[in-house]
Amino acid sequence: MSAATLICIANVMIKMFGNTKSSQRIIGKRPGEKIHEVLISKNEASQSFVFNDKCFVTLPSLENGGVRKIYNKYPKFPFSEFTSFNTSRLTEKDLEHILRKETWLFI
Repeated sequence: MSAATLICIANVMIKMFGNTKSSQRIIGKRPGEKIHEVLISKNEASQSFVFNDKCFVTLPSLENGGVRKIYNKYPKFPFSEFTSFNTSRLTEKDLEHILRKETWLFI
């Protein structure tokens, strides 16, 4: 899934489930709080392949019965690392669409 900022998530949650009393208060980041997540590290990048336009595969560092032969036909991972900073970001409209499509929120 693409990344989303907390502001984007909060805005969508207020739009979908809030009322006239709903509001936001930005308090800033806490000490040690992460701004971006590393999804595929620099160490894992050499073991990673592009499976399709939305998925990457990271192979184990130990050989596992010819698994590497299977994935060698896929393109090599194109980044030095993959983080929430260099992935695509959802817009509020996109996030709302996904949440409405995944109906478990409304059960």
